[in-house]
This record gives sequence, structure tokens and C-alpha cells, in this order.
Amino acid sequence: SKITPRSAARFITELQRLDGKKAELSDWARHRVLRHCRTMFETAVVWELILKNPFKNVKAPKLVVSPWHYLTPIEYKSLLKAAPSFRYKALYALAYTGGLRFGELYSLTWNSIDMKAGKVKIENRPATTALPPFQIKDYETRTIPLPKHTVEIL
Repeated sequence: SKITPRSAARFITELQRLDGKKAELSDWARHRVLRHCRTMFETAVVWELILKNPFKNVKAPKLVVSPWHYLTPIEYKSLLKAAPSFRYKALYALAYTGGLRFGELYSLTWNSIDMKAGKVKIENRPATTALPPFQIKDYETRTIPLPKHTVEIL
């Protein structure tokens, strides 16, 4: 209840990296923290713990969206040639030909890949003693066909 809109704005402006690096915190990170603060304090208002949300009118940092760079087939082939190991080649091939997200790539197990059918299945996976659980971003299991050269790399 002692947090003012001014102190809330100063908090967002003065956010520091938690990993100890001297680099500036990105505007995207500040924006995310502001969203979380607004949500938490709005819940406190609903629960009648405070009267007003001090983060409600804090201006979010302006976000600059960079255009995507899509790899051309020539760039993809160059990336495969430069890969330091077959493991990296497999990751690059799956990412490029299957359109997998970073987390999806690293959550795959060999059971997720059907070599004969040339398909990879992206699905939720419970935790094991060796691996943490994995939850699909859009909550829908999907099966992705893979080109022959990706299967050959695998």
C-alpha cells in the first residue's frame, strides 16, 4: 500500500539484470516485468488488499520489432556444412525443415521420431529422472513430415 505510481515507474526504469552482467536490461524484459507487476497488483486490488494499482498507468517502454530473417536454402546448406558435429546438423535440419521451436528441439527423444514414416511428433512429455517435463506452447500435439535428407542426417 506504500508503493506510489512514481516509485512503480522508477522501479521499472531502474531494473537491473539478475545475472550480475553489466549489460542493460532489454526493453522487452522491462515490458514483461511491467505486465507481471500490473497483473499482481490488479489481483491485490480485486482481493481488496490495496485500493489502487500503482503500476496501472506506468508507461511501457517502446518496443522495437526487428524484421525476421528467414534462411534461404543456400544459407541452410552453408550452415549444415559449418556444423561442428552430426548433433548440430540434426538440430539445424530439424529446425529448418520441421519449423521446430528451440524448446521443442531440445525436448525431443528418439521415441518422438518415426524414421520409417519420416515424421517427428511434438507432444507434451512428463518428467523423467533424466529430463524435465515439456509442455507444448500451443497445447496441441502435432506430427510434422520430414524430408528425406533430414531423416538421413538423423
